[in-house]
Amino acid sequence: MLTALDARRLLVLVGHPGSGRATTGLHLLDTVSEGKVFRLGPGTDLGDVDEQTIAEGTGTLAEITERRLPPTEAQADRLAALLQRRRGYFVLVAPPTPAVLHALGDYLLECAPPPYEALLQGLLELHRRPDDIMTVDELLRCAEAPEVREALGPTPRPAEIAGLALLLVDHMKERLTLEELRTAAAGFLSRRIAEYFADLGESVRRDVTERRLRTAALRMALAVFDDLPLHIMSTAAADLADLLVHAGGNAPTLGRPVVSETDDTVLAALDAETAEGDVTMDGVPVPSQVVRYRDRRTPAVLLTYVWQRHLPLREPVVEWLWRLSAHPQALVRNRAAQAAGLLAAADFTHTFPALIARAAEVRPPARAHDPDRDTPDDDDADDETWIGRRTFAALALDHAALDERTREVVEAQLRRWRRSDELALRWTAARCLGYGIGKRSIDRSFEELRVIGTPWELIAPDDVPGRHAAQVWDLRLVSALSAARLFANADDRHAVLRKVRDWLSHERPSVRELGQQCVVLMAGLRMSSIGSDTEVFGDQPRTQADRRRWPILLGLPNEDGRLWEPVGDILRSVLSERFAGSVLMNSIGSWWQIAEDDPATLDAFLGLVPHLVDGERDRRRLLHAVDSRRRRWADPLSPRSAERITAAIAATASREGASA
Repeated sequence: MLTALDARRLLVLVGHPGSGRATTGLHLLDTVSEGKVFRLGPGTDLGDVDEQTIAEGTGTLAEITERRLPPTEAQADRLAALLQRRRGYFVLVAPPTPAVLHALGDYLLECAPPPYEALLQGLLELHRRPDDIMTVDELLRCAEAPEVREALGPTPRPAEIAGLALLLVDHMKERLTLEELRTAAAGFLSRRIAEYFADLGESVRRDVTERRLRTAALRMALAVFDDLPLHIMSTAAADLADLLVHAGGNAPTLGRPVVSETDDTVLAALDAETAEGDVTMDGVPVPSQVVRYRDRRTPAVLLTYVWQRHLPLREPVVEWLWRLSAHPQALVRNRAAQAAGLLAAADFTHTFPALIARAAEVRPPARAHDPDRDTPDDDDADDETWIGRRTFAALALDHAALDERTREVVEAQLRRWRRSDELALRWTAARCLGYGIGKRSIDRSFEELRVIGTPWELIAPDDVPGRHAAQVWDLRLVSALSAARLFANADDRHAVLRKVRDWLSHERPSVRELGQQCVVLMAGLRMSSIGSDTEVFGDQPRTQADRRRWPILLGLPNEDGRLWEPVGDILRSVLSERFAGSVLMNSIGSWWQIAEDDPATLDAFLGLVPHLVDGERDRRRLLHAVDSRRRRWADPLSPRSAERITAAIAATASREGASA
């Protein structure tokens, strides 16, 4: 850098705020000008710099920000010539925007921050006195403590490292405990995020205001869609940016895409990065380029900060999340729901009525109008997206309940909804019980799902308008689905299976039918569904990649052998039913289809066979299914697989004979 400054006289140090550009520039100028350094104010127009501004043999530091246009290439050349005549030096600190890179390319040098360890050691040596009780090495070991490094984050800026050095000195002097040091270091991230949004105030120039809002939209969209494909984040950011600009009373002028492009320069300004990752679609991992914040804490901290400190942004963000709640991709809807839950934890009194309750109350389009039973004012909302929106509300509530401060109010809402006259609210309550909040008490959740899922026990058919009958039946479906999902995600899966077994043997036919539908839906769930809806920002799927397509009724017993017998018991019970058994057998046939590409799946099913057979009737049923599947015109069962399954079924007779 010294060589470049000495040769060119003008040096443009590009980097992001906090990277040490100004400090580096001052040190360079101090060296070449023997201490004769001046600093121009941030409002100085470099086009006005002349011989009266530049004293002979001095060094000058100036800064341009994203709020001001950079000097032109001609202005930079004129300034370099002036410096040559005056034997002066000039360091210009600038952000790495496309305009700066284009206009000042001949004078650019990137100001990369110094290595963390070297900078921290140098700062500690500067601040420590010879008579201090701790050595620099001891302070460095303190800084390497896991709780301190975690609080500081993976990519601290030079200014934050300098702050840590001062905290370590205070800890050495017993002014701070280690816990207080950790808390103070964790606060650096909040201050960094506050800087992100510090310039959202109105500007006299509409294009500058819009650029700031679009950058803010990019940061918020990245927080919501962190670690997802770049195209998802970029498209969502553009939609949010338009809403933010319109909320300010302006029509967009810059157009799309957001900022200029989501390139390396923009990602660096966002403290983000791209990486090669996998995204699961239909249970299959698909390689994709994902984008994420380098500090995994940023998404939650950023969204909470915006919600609490920038109230004018709430209305457009609520509208943005509302639109995302009807997105055709479940991956997008789920992330939007998680964000809504996080915002509800930050301010439940606003987020719940403005967004979550609104989505929970959405009704389906009218079905099967019955003029003899429908009243003239019985008007359903014509919303084809009702399942997605209600599921959005359920997942948002579940995510809000992760915060202990809002868990009680979430549970109170679910208690109110579960017996509501509004069928939509009962549906949403049942859906929510299939997530993490339902895992807190399996007994209580199954009791609630039993009541919601058997609506005809409480409602006389003649009391239900014809167009509402389908919504009543939907309550059984969603309750069965939530019970099935509890098996996939519960900590105590044996408790879930016991409850399902109780449903299957209940004295009331409605409860038995609910249990049968639950088992049928369990058979259709894949291992990729485990944790897929409820993962917290930054979490990764827990399922092994090679087993994501496995049915949970094979994958989970394969991990915990104690589950084979109770899983076989509930399957055998439902297979003995005429209608539900036929549907379930079709699902089992789909397992065999997966096994054609993954022999390990077939091995797992063969381990289940002894628990599916308890007599000749069970054997004949399975053998008939194998034979039917083998004779199918489309996608028949291969002879090799059919032989292995048939042999396993036949072997159960030998074991029965031996035990007799």
